[in-house]
Amino acid sequence: MVSWRRLESLRTFMDADSSRVSLLRRLELETGEASVASHVDSCAKSMRGESLRAFVLQTVRRCSNLVVLSMKLPAFGGLTPMVVRTTLGDLPQLEELRLMGVTQAYQDVLVGALPSLRSVELSFEYVSWSDLKTPWPSLDPFPFLRDHASQIEQLTIKNALIHDNAESFPHVHVLDLAGVFVPDGIRTLVRLFPAVEELSTQFFCLGNLEKDRLYLLNPGYASVQTLVRSARDKYMSLPLHERTWPHLRRVSTRNASELYYLGVLCPAGVLSIDFRAEILKQADWLSEVFDNLRPKEVSCHAYSMTMWHAFETSMEYIVKPLLHRSVSVARDMVLRSPQDLLQQHQLQSLVVSRDMSQSSSI
Repeated sequence: MVSWRRLESLRTFMDADSSRVSLLRRLELETGEASVASHVDSCAKSMRGESLRAFVLQTVRRCSNLVVLSMKLPAFGGLTPMVVRTTLGDLPQLEELRLMGVTQAYQDVLVGALPSLRSVELSFEYVSWSDLKTPWPSLDPFPFLRDHASQIEQLTIKNALIHDNAESFPHVHVLDLAGVFVPDGIRTLVRLFPAVEELSTQFFCLGNLEKDRLYLLNPGYASVQTLVRSARDKYMSLPLHERTWPHLRRVSTRNASELYYLGVLCPAGVLSIDFRAEILKQADWLSEVFDNLRPKEVSCHAYSMTMWHAFETSMEYIVKPLLHRSVSVARDMVLRSPQDLLQQHQLQSLVVSRDMSQSSSI
């Protein structure tokens, strides 16, 4: 794996023996959002005036055995759509591609390239919310993927608008959505991705057609609650096959409001639901989510002390709709319920922890 910090080491490695480049299978050309420019400048200076862009492109094109490539498109100048398309055309074995900072100017870069592609992440240029309302750019991910719809198995889409006018992706079994607006909600997602087994969601956006604005799905605001309930009522009235993922097994979400909003069903029950951040303080919403998805395991993970305190104060909202009561409120909690309630909800374990390495379960 090579990042911007290690470009000079990569050059030294290649200069010693040019045949070594055939050993490179994974290449990362990205850094954190705020530090891209400084790293690029630093690398350019350390390479004694050599063109950073030329070196990177030459390296990528020579990596004929590359399987994974991650790159942030605006990270250095001159990386035009044509250059990217030509570069990707030299990577017949590439299976996983992550593109950050995407704009519509690059929508043809995958056409006629990457016959082995199976996993894609498209992260469009980030749009920050100064408050709950924000105009939304029309960022459509599907023109990028039109040549690969029948072969992609894992798909991550960030900061995008998902319309229903694209062709189906029949083999996508892992779907990760972040910062997306889906005007037609669950019906669109089920039609586009009928074979989903693992679903990850965070920061869904809600539409307000009258004001042509979007709202970040934050259940703490009354106006958002109204939009969520209205959308859910609409989706719940759909025929079952239009809002059902029959193969869904694992769900990871920011909080239950996103699952409540979608109204997704899984008749067989999912193996697990993992709440990664906030806990929704509305027991009725949680209860309906559990009824729709019938999870065998529920996990809640806090990655900071602030988040942990939020979990502690919200435990009654997790427990009430599922187990009705909590026996312990210790730092790492083990929550148990009467056997009849376990059978009723088909629940095998409830895990609450401060991070992925610290957990307790029943």
